[in-house]
Amino acid sequence: MIKRQKWIKKGAPVLVDGKPGTIYKVTYSGDGPDADVYKISVQLEGSAAAIQYDPAIVVRLKETSVYEGNDVININTLKAKTYDLLALDPEYIEALGEMESRFVGMAYGPSGSGKSVWMLKFANHYAGKVGKVLYNMHEEGFNKTFQDRANKFNIGHKNLFVGNRLSFAKMVAKIKANHYRLVIVDSVQRSGFTFDQLVELQQMFKKRKLAIMMVSFGTDLGKTDRANDLLHEADIKVFIKTGQMTVMSRYLDQPYHKTLFTPKSAKKSIQPSLF
Repeated sequence: MIKRQKWIKKGAPVLVDGKPGTIYKVTYSGDGPDADVYKISVQLEGSAAAIQYDPAIVVRLKETSVYEGNDVININTLKAKTYDLLALDPEYIEALGEMESRFVGMAYGPSGSGKSVWMLKFANHYAGKVGKVLYNMHEEGFNKTFQDRANKFNIGHKNLFVGNRLSFAKMVAKIKANHYRLVIVDSVQRSGFTFDQLVELQQMFKKRKLAIMMVSFGTDLGKTDRANDLLHEADIKVFIKTGQMTVMSRYLDQPYHKTLFTPKSAKKSIQPSLF
C-alpha cells in the first residue's frame, strides 16, 4: 500500500492529483488540539467516499512514507527518491543551489557588512516564490532604521511578516498558529538563540516544510561570534564582508563568490544595492 501526506488548512477540501483511474481514500489527523493545519493521508483504497474535490487545492503525490522509520534502505531506492525542491529565481539558485524545503542556513559577517539587508531581500523573494515568512527582528525591531531599509530596497511582499524581538516561546507559538515556510532569527546573539533551540525547532516542525535561516555576527570566513555550533549545523553558509559574499552550500559543488556592493573606502562602506 502506497501512502502520501500533505499539510493543508483545517477544513479545506482536497483534490487528489494521481494517475487516471486510481481510487484514493483521504483521512484527516490534527497536529494537536489547537491546530489550524491538518495532515492529509492519501492511500490506495477501494472506496473514494472520503475524498472532496476542489481544484484550488491539490495533493501532489511526490514523497512516499516508505522512507520514514527505516534505518536502512537499498541504494537504488535512495537514488529513486524524490525531494521537494524550492523554485527560486535563477540568481538565488546560482548562489545557494537547489535547496530542499526544510533547509537550515546562516548569513554572517561583521557589523554593517550588509548581511541583514541581504537576508531581508532573500526573505522578500522567498515570500513571493514559496510562501509566508516570519522575520524575527531582534537587532532593530519596529524602529525607523528597519522601516528605512524596507523602503530603500523595495521590501513589501504581502507574505512577509516581521516579529518585534519575539522570544523563542512566542516565536514557536506564532509558527504553530501560522503556516510559515521560512523563519528568520536576526541575530542569534541578540535573541539568545541556541543550538538546542534550533534542534528543538527542527523536531517540533519536522512534519512541516519549514526552513530556518539565522543571522550572526562574524569576523571571518568560518568564524562567528559565539555561534560556530549553529554555523556548523547550517546547510547554507553565507559570509558577507566589505561588499563581498562567499557561499558554502551543500547544494553546490563548489564555493560561490559575488560582489554585492563596492565600499567607498577600506574604512567606511555603503550599501547602495544588493543583487
